[in-house]
Amino acid sequence: MPSSPFGNARPCSLSLSRWRTSCTLTDSSPILATVSVEIRVLRPEPEGRLELRADGRGRWWRNGAEAPELEGCVDVDLGCTPATNTLPIRRLDVPVGGEAEILAAWVPFPELEVRPLAQRYRRLAPDRYEYSSNTFQAELDVDQHGLVVDYAGAWVRERADA
Repeated sequence: MPSSPFGNARPCSLSLSRWRTSCTLTDSSPILATVSVEIRVLRPEPEGRLELRADGRGRWWRNGAEAPELEGCVDVDLGCTPATNTLPIRRLDVPVGGEAEILAAWVPFPELEVRPLAQRYRRLAPDRYEYSSNTFQAELDVDQHGLVVDYAGAWVRERADA
């Protein structure tokens, strides 16, 4: 597994024209696991907010209350960005030709109605995965750190020097 671009329990943030999210990721154990996510929908009115906390072993809390329906989820999948695909890609470390299934806490936008979602990652090449859940399927290109650089052409990472 490549060295982590995150470090231990460092916050990250994502700002889009409609949503602002911040989350804390941890890789202090052998697995990468989501420990907290705070989401604010800035527009349209009214502003929405969701706070998720996890113990990194499958136990979750939503806005301070335990969320037993998310039991077993290790990852969060924010519907507005493929950035959250990085955690399972790195943690699973699937060999080329292999596949793995996970249960993620899926957050569709702008609804913020989090629910468990079974997901599959199949590694097609060292830098390419097939992601699928329910009836959805997409190919993801990743860099050497497992960060998504192209999500089936619908989302493409911009170069810093662009």
